[in-house]
Amino acid sequence: IPAFCVLGASSGLTTELWKCLKEMPYWDRFRIYGYWMEHGYTLTPEMRMQKALSIQSVRQFKKRISASNIRECGRLLVKCGLTNPLVVLEQVVVQISEYDNLIKPVLDSLKFFHPMTFDCLVYVVLFHLSSEKSRLSGGLHLSHWFKNLAVFCGYFFRKYPDSEMLAILQYVVNRLKDYDNLDENCLEVVILRELITHMAGIDAIEELGEIQLEGQAGGVVLQSETATFRQMKNKKKPILFLIELLGDGVALPLMILMEQSKMHTIYKANMKYLELISELFDKTQGVLIQLGEFVTTHIPKLEGFKKMMPPLYDLVHKYHLTPSAAWFIARPVLDQPHVIAPPESKEDDGKEAMETEEETAKKVKAYRDIGTGPLVKTVKYLLPQDTWLTISPEFYTVFWTLSLYDLYVPEKLYKSQIRRLEDLEKKLSKGPPGEKSSDETKRNKDKEKASRVMERLKVEFNAQKKNHAKVMAHLKANKDKWLANVENKMKTGQAFLQHCILPRAFLTPTDARYCGKFLDVIVSLNTPGFSLIHFYDQLIKGLSSAITSCTSNEASRLGRFYLEMISNLTRAADDKDYYMKECQSKAGYAADFFQKNEKIPHERIVHLLNRWNRLLFKAITHGLMSSSRMVTKNTLYVLVRICDIFPRVVTHAENIIQTLKTISDNPENKNTALAVLSFRCYTTLNADERRKKYKNEATVKRKKTAPAKAKPSPPAPKKEKKGGGDSKKVAKTTSKTSTSPPRSSSKRGSLDPNAKEFKPTSKARKVVNLSSGSTTKKVINLSSSGSSSAAERAALRKAKLAPSDDNNGDDRRSKRRRQDSGVPKRSKSPSSRDRERDQDDRKRDKNRRDSSPRGKSPRDDRPPARRGGRAVIRKARDDDERDEGPPSKKRNPGGRGPRPMRSRR
Repeated sequence: IPAFCVLGASSGLTTELWKCLKEMPYWDRFRIYGYWMEHGYTLTPEMRMQKALSIQSVRQFKKRISASNIRECGRLLVKCGLTNPLVVLEQVVVQISEYDNLIKPVLDSLKFFHPMTFDCLVYVVLFHLSSEKSRLSGGLHLSHWFKNLAVFCGYFFRKYPDSEMLAILQYVVNRLKDYDNLDENCLEVVILRELITHMAGIDAIEELGEIQLEGQAGGVVLQSETATFRQMKNKKKPILFLIELLGDGVALPLMILMEQSKMHTIYKANMKYLELISELFDKTQGVLIQLGEFVTTHIPKLEGFKKMMPPLYDLVHKYHLTPSAAWFIARPVLDQPHVIAPPESKEDDGKEAMETEEETAKKVKAYRDIGTGPLVKTVKYLLPQDTWLTISPEFYTVFWTLSLYDLYVPEKLYKSQIRRLEDLEKKLSKGPPGEKSSDETKRNKDKEKASRVMERLKVEFNAQKKNHAKVMAHLKANKDKWLANVENKMKTGQAFLQHCILPRAFLTPTDARYCGKFLDVIVSLNTPGFSLIHFYDQLIKGLSSAITSCTSNEASRLGRFYLEMISNLTRAADDKDYYMKECQSKAGYAADFFQKNEKIPHERIVHLLNRWNRLLFKAITHGLMSSSRMVTKNTLYVLVRICDIFPRVVTHAENIIQTLKTISDNPENKNTALAVLSFRCYTTLNADERRKKYKNEATVKRKKTAPAKAKPSPPAPKKEKKGGGDSKKVAKTTSKTSTSPPRSSSKRGSLDPNAKEFKPTSKARKVVNLSSGSTTKKVINLSSSGSSSAAERAALRKAKLAPSDDNNGDDRRSKRRRQDSGVPKRSKSPSSRDRERDQDDRKRDKNRRDSSPRGKSPRDDRPPARRGGRAVIRKARDDDERDEGPPSKKRNPGGRGPRPMRSRR
């Protein structure tokens, strides 16, 4: 190799050397490259001269390269790279890590390189990735150099997949195995994300549109047509190489290690920023989604993945994965007997074990017949045994085995895509007049492609409809057995939410949609033993806890699930006919588990919706006003998803809008995710179309029964005229009845018809004796004749301070009046007393100054701070300036400065 460096550029010598090196495994070749780089150029002066010349050539390449001269610069770089590839590529990788705009020009110039140069480039990239430089910039964001190298790896292996990509994958696996330094090692999944994105065209997108999310319910062809997770034009060659590499035993270790690194990030990572922990968790989960999508799409070709998959029981108890992650990894291969085998089968003998596998294989062919089979026995060991008192293993297996493809067929989307392709085929059937032959050839190719995709869509649509009909038939046949033997049915909703809904809704946006569709299915099947009302109640009450314990992406997925739930409930509450026909007869809407015939009326559903909306409003408001930025951000992510249907009440909307405006206008949140999310929610809730959907608070309150009509009060007796002949009192009724509503007996000042003397102009009030605390009733004349005595007027003033009968003396204003009544009133205000004191001081000083020989009173020798009043301080300052000349910087040389003014009430 040292002699090879000084012989000059020769492609023949490079080819002969590569024939010897490519027979070795990549780790042996990389050892040779390491010795060549570290010690080879220090042996002789000629070697050092070759290194210097190569560096100078790379610098010229860097100065001259542009989009217009890639071919010329590439040939210049090839001449240096044939004999000294490591030196040249070292300088190129350094420039790429600093400037991301050099990635594509360098990739275009690499097409002139030798295969040995590509192998050296992989080594140089690994050398830089394994350096000790920090992968975080400022402790919170990915470093620029690391991000550029990860993007370069994705583009490089997409364009040149024949290179040694297995070395990069093995490097990521080794870094994830190093648990001592896993705080930054978990960032290596960014490299894997770029490889899958650029080579397979699969990207984990969190902000999915409605059409994209709808397309996820279909097959692979529909997902490709709706651009869900596939944003780039796929190439067959990179995908085939990736399938070959991941199928050789790399995909499964990567998925297990990434799930373990997620748990390490939460519980053991030594990081001081909560947002960084959340971001790392979301990045790892995103790469896990990409890899799982790739495995699900190409599972028929991944034979190595099927053979290496351990049993579901071992994934949970041996590899310490959460049950949700174990189901996510093993779901594509649940048709394998060794995956769903219960743990007891390991203790059987060889022959019995073979027989068990044969029987299991027969049952696995119809593993979607939920309720029987070895998978149900395996499931019992995944969770604590107390769990099966509230939820059955069969019901748990139903939920985790199925997917959105099984429960929902996007029929409208299939038909719209087929119609679009038909229109495109008709449009491409005729070309414009005078069309060139090259354009005609291209048009014919596009037409054939559209026709081929349309046929594949039709076949996929028919296959999904058959699968959906089969799955629904199995579910309908077994629905009565799911919750029949559950002992504690009152906690079924809580257990279902804890072990099924929330773990799966947090995984992917598609799984969040699946949770909503699954609830619709079990309610439509009229599943006995499951109360949707109890489940809704637990779901709404647990929103605050869920927001504070999830990451940003998980909060967004949680909002998608809440959108599904609130939409169904809102439709049932707003449309009475729909509720009476579709919902009221279902077992999920029953008022009691044990009284199936008792149905909930529509008015009760409306009342429950209003109650749950108030709880949602409190949870959202509490999250928006939280002191934690993470809680506020998670709340905004949830609100972004549900703001189209929540809030329903005007007062709730106004409060939330005001809070959002405060968050967006806060200078601390400028150019942050909080400002963007809050402004997005603000514009949505404050739009004119959205405001038309708000309802007044009075219209959403529960209707109350009309109160019973109060009996009219007895007629007031009149006082007997003086000088009458009869000694008895004669009660005469009034000729006109009162039209005012009857008074409530709880109101203060009610009339006493049995009083000895009663005047219409008088009013009975409670009078409080402040000295004894007793309360007495006294009739006070309220007529405007002015004939009331001074004692009565005093009693009336005291009666205004008395507590009312409504609140038993706890009224705030009455309490404040009683407190104020015990304090003697001041005769003069503080300002008037200060003015009088200032005038007296001014007169006294004038008299003393006139009698003093120097014209200055002894009182003026005192520091100004010890005098009282603002005018005295001003007077002393003027006198000092007049006696001492021009004003100095230190106005009070001997004093403590002016005393602060007394606070005035």
